[in-house]
Amino acid sequence: MSHIAFDYYRGLYKEYRDILSGSEHSWLQEIRDEGLNTFLTLGFPGRKVEDWKYTPMTHLDSVEFTVPLKKPVSKAELPHQTTHAHFLVFVDGYFQASLSKIGDLPKGVVLTSLADAITSHPDEVKANLNKTVDFEKQPFASLNNAFMSDGLFLKVPKGVEISDPIELLFLEDAEKSQDMIHYRHLILADANSNATIVEHYVGTDAQSHFTNVVSEFVLMEGAMLSHYKIQSENSHGVHVGGQHVSQDRNSNIKFFTFTLGSKLSRNDIHIGLTEEGAECELNGFYMVDKDQHTDTHARVDHFKPHGQSTILFKGIAGDKAKGVYNGKVIVHEDAQKCLSSQSNKNLLLSNLAEINTKPELEIYADDVKCAHGATVGEMDKDSLFYLRSRGIPEEDARELLVKAFVEEVLDKVELIHLRNHLSAMMVAKLNSAGGSSVI
Repeated sequence: MSHIAFDYYRGLYKEYRDILSGSEHSWLQEIRDEGLNTFLTLGFPGRKVEDWKYTPMTHLDSVEFTVPLKKPVSKAELPHQTTHAHFLVFVDGYFQASLSKIGDLPKGVVLTSLADAITSHPDEVKANLNKTVDFEKQPFASLNNAFMSDGLFLKVPKGVEISDPIELLFLEDAEKSQDMIHYRHLILADANSNATIVEHYVGTDAQSHFTNVVSEFVLMEGAMLSHYKIQSENSHGVHVGGQHVSQDRNSNIKFFTFTLGSKLSRNDIHIGLTEEGAECELNGFYMVDKDQHTDTHARVDHFKPHGQSTILFKGIAGDKAKGVYNGKVIVHEDAQKCLSSQSNKNLLLSNLAEINTKPELEIYADDVKCAHGATVGEMDKDSLFYLRSRGIPEEDARELLVKAFVEEVLDKVELIHLRNHLSAMMVAKLNSAGGSSVI
């Protein structure tokens, strides 16, 4: 990190540390202080760091971001509405209670903002915050520790099922450019509980900004959780997300991540199957065009026997866009009898687009069943010709083929309204690209 950036972030932290959420708690201030020091030691990753060689972030050294303060927002300004029972709205890093609807929840469920939970449930936050993250290797997570403003806090008690999905809207509505927003989510799923979470990240203007999200998931024995993340922020922003999961015996998590927005985006997913019989499933796709760049890194660690992991991820790139995927599954010595599969398929819509993919598999146990693979290719010209020969216009034919390409992923989305929403977003983005993005 440059000396200018080093001094800038140190000064910015000194300016904001006493007005950020939880500043009255000494234990949280210690976390913030340590987070800043770790970030300043690591700096923004460059090409010499293997996991970042296709997506270096050193250009952030030269940008002087600021931390936005909480401001009132009217319901009319929201780009996304819902009829669901549980709907939480966050704007520029802060929870907006007047725009949110907690709804009726089963007994014992805690659904609130992290800032509120620090006050109302400080012991639980203190005991679980930073439980799943390796900060010595995660500079953006360390930066989040220093500047985290607000986010989701969810605790689902033992044996409780939340029947309706919990929907979250994160709106970037900055009045000026170079706003830096740090969300921190903490989700605690007790034994044999069940819940579904849907996150929407959107932007309403053309200002540049930097969104940095860290989500921690702690699943106890037999817990089940479905999690959807849709990122469609404006085309001038930078979005970095880190999802960190710890799974107990026989727990099950289903992750879905869909990336369509931001000029530069990065998703890091770290899942630890720490006890026997734990299962995880990761599905998703990205669709980028113009000069967008997106990078998804997933790592699954099988630590104990009879675990199961499944990864299905697809990418679509047009114009001069770049896509990166790296998935690593590690089967540790004690993880006998585990099953793992990983598939990454990618579609190029332009001769100028670029996709880099690297699925990895490391096995240190001798009684497992694992597979992985990846493909990168252009749109099938024979299929396109066939559709056009049947009287289907070229634009409609391309739309049908792209939809067919991602159908395998969308079919796994259990929420019908969300499946339809994603399909519509994808078609709108494809149509907005026009003829300049195609081969």
